Amino acid sequence: MPGQTQISNSKIEKTLIKQVKKVVSEKNIDVATRKGTKELNLLAKKICSKHKNTAELEQIGTELAGKIIEISEQRNKKFLDRGIVRLAGNSDYVKSLLGITPKQKQGDSNETPAETEPEQTQE
Repeated sequence: MPGQTQISNSKIEKTLIKQVKKVVSEKNIDVATRKGTKELNLLAKKICSKHKNTAELEQIGTELAGKIIEISEQRNKKFLDRGIVRLAGNSDYVKSLLGITPKQKQGDSNETPAETEPEQTQE
């Protein structure tokens, strides 16, 4: 790709985080919390591992901020809470960004319960 400069992963992550914090702070939610920021950084790292386009990441950041705002309003929180970010990270929207289908687990895709069911029915 001649003429294009490579952007480091940290700059890509910072673009996403900056967009999320910008939109969230516009709704009067305090984004200066240590644990909330740390959780947001971890979530941004996961999302940025799948998406590299900065324009796309700004759109994702806006939609992710919308999820965070929605959950914050439901829980009546006025700051960026670690739990709120985790709940937003477990939303269907974020799972679709990460390529996780509803049947897959986020951590381990081991299907041992499905394997034990046929053994139980054979008896």
